[in-house]
Amino acid sequence: MSGTPFPSTISNVQAAQRLDSRGKPTVQVSVTTNKGTFNAMVPSGASTGPYEAHEIRDGDPAVYKGSSVRKAVYHAQHVIGPELVSKCFDVGKDLAKIDEFMIKLDGTKDKGNLGANAILGVSIACARAGAAARGVPLYEFLRQEARAPEGYVLPVPFFNVLNGGAHSGNSMAFQEFMIAPVGAESMAHAIQIGSEVYQELRSIIKKKFGGSAIGIGDEGGFAPPIYQPSEALDLLTQAIKSAGHEGKVKFGIDPAASEFFECGRYNLSFKAEGGQQQQKLSTNELCDLYNNLLRDYPIVLLEDPFAQDDWNSWRDFNKTCSIELVGDDLLATNIDRLSMAREHGACNSLLLKINQIGTISQAIAAAQTAYSYGWRVFVSHRSGETTDDFIADLAVGVCSGHLKSGTRKTGQPFSLDYRVYIEKDGNVVSAWHDVPLYNDPEKQVLNMVVEIPRWSNAKMEIAKDEFLNPIKQDMKKGQPRYVPNIFPHKGYPWNYGTWEDPTLIDPHTNKKGDDDPLDVCELGSDVATTGQIKQVKLLGCLAILDEGETDWKIIVIDVNDPLAEKIDTIADVERHMPTFLDTMKYWFRVYKVPDGKGENEIAMGAEVMDRFFAKDLIESCHQSWQTLLKEPGTQHKDKSALADIGIEDSAISAHVSAQPPYDEVHAHPNKAAMDKSYFFPTSSVVVPAAAGRCGIVEAEVKTS
Repeated sequence: MSGTPFPSTISNVQAAQRLDSRGKPTVQVSVTTNKGTFNAMVPSGASTGPYEAHEIRDGDPAVYKGSSVRKAVYHAQHVIGPELVSKCFDVGKDLAKIDEFMIKLDGTKDKGNLGANAILGVSIACARAGAAARGVPLYEFLRQEARAPEGYVLPVPFFNVLNGGAHSGNSMAFQEFMIAPVGAESMAHAIQIGSEVYQELRSIIKKKFGGSAIGIGDEGGFAPPIYQPSEALDLLTQAIKSAGHEGKVKFGIDPAASEFFECGRYNLSFKAEGGQQQQKLSTNELCDLYNNLLRDYPIVLLEDPFAQDDWNSWRDFNKTCSIELVGDDLLATNIDRLSMAREHGACNSLLLKINQIGTISQAIAAAQTAYSYGWRVFVSHRSGETTDDFIADLAVGVCSGHLKSGTRKTGQPFSLDYRVYIEKDGNVVSAWHDVPLYNDPEKQVLNMVVEIPRWSNAKMEIAKDEFLNPIKQDMKKGQPRYVPNIFPHKGYPWNYGTWEDPTLIDPHTNKKGDDDPLDVCELGSDVATTGQIKQVKLLGCLAILDEGETDWKIIVIDVNDPLAEKIDTIADVERHMPTFLDTMKYWFRVYKVPDGKGENEIAMGAEVMDRFFAKDLIESCHQSWQTLLKEPGTQHKDKSALADIGIEDSAISAHVSAQPPYDEVHAHPNKAAMDKSYFFPTSSVVVPAAAGRCGIVEAEVKTS
């Protein structure tokens, strides 16, 4: 019998107290629907921040020393459960509604009434029930909830193998030292590398410090009697070498600095016993320590290097940080904190912990927000873990293992030596050759390299004839070029990026291409960053005749944009963003006039071509590009960082290391050029004049 699927509603909710990996009580929840019974167990942290959702514990010192969770169990089974049963939510499509209902039922901002541990247990169980109702695996259900591109990428696992801070009894202030087998060929191989390094590390610690030193911290990492971070990294380096995995493993560090932030200084000796020298560092001294570690060891990730409210330190360090800078306590998987961090320019990655926010829908929303900022997302466990493997599905579902792209900056912004290099898994790659055109070929999701963020003026471009093809400041006669402000816009009204485009005679305009990458205009609401790689879907294209050359503008939208679900075609753009395309045509027609040039012509009768036309155009150019690369003696071929062209990692490292250091402090933008605005009435004919000025011939206004 065909028709609307029968809704899968909740018929029963049960809860119980169980023990986590530390032997402390936690909440287990079981949700029953017509598809079966679905279980969840709630993780818990040791070093919890003040911005996290509040878990309820009983506080009775006679029972588990106050850590029992009988109140939360009662709330899940006898308060939340009956309410959900009465509401008849369809778990197959109502996870967000269920979570929102529980938040309102609790009535507090931090879920402190019913308890985040009660609410989260129900949320996880409902997600599992929802997957069963849709007849899909849990990771696919979560991918659909996150509106992520189709297809799955397994994330690189990070193994927490050395513990300190609040997670151990040694004197090490830094909380976690992790290994990441980025050179693994598969997940199974990554697990093998992690296990073998861990076992070698155990042997090394036992030999160096004795059998009593192989005790472990809360998260299973060893906690030997070490004090300096360099001691920990030296142990890891030795273990990797001994295990035979040199070159395949990178490091991550989580100092969890809020734990040792005292009166404006960072006390690395906060766990030191009597007689041990005190080490209280200023922010500058701590930054020097981090930079020395980044210089001496293959570190690709730094998590919570400063206290959660030390915004100035986060911002200043992030200006020159060349690796993934992750906010954990800083962000607390909370969208409000993410927004604050973005305003401060504090970090570039979110650590996603489901119990920090308390519902799966909110955790997914936090991941979507992070992606919209151009950040990365790392799904994380807690120190009090359970046998529930939910976060493994979540990591795949929210695409945290997708292309890990970052940037490494060199030189002084707005200068001849300024470069932005693309990074993948901590390694510099070519912006043209190593970023695939398609992120998801079946879903037609493409990768877009952002050169110029929305509302910015500095003209940035991929250096097509330079080694590794970094993004550089466009210069003219030794001076940086800026796009003018065409009133009411500031700089570029969209995120601007590129795809490859060799010199071809375009059959539609009978004009040759401009031998520059295809220009891509991303219409979403996010303000991107230079070097960010966005996943976008194709909408259409527009042809500009610029000084006799064809200059195609490909129109796309970020798949994570709030409007992305509604916009698939140019007609959808007109419907949901009325007059936007007319504004785009007008802007491209006049934006060079302030430089003393004439108006551009919108080709093909000013028609915006559809996505199928644009797809054919992109693939034609891509095919020609591939042919160009195969030509003997082509200049483009030996500029790639691809291994099969013979470029070794050592050559890449040597090249990038030889570049001048990134220096934002002494940058000198041309404020006059960036702030000046040009007003052209739409009912005018604009004529070129001297550069920086323009003449306007106003159209006659007739009245009846």
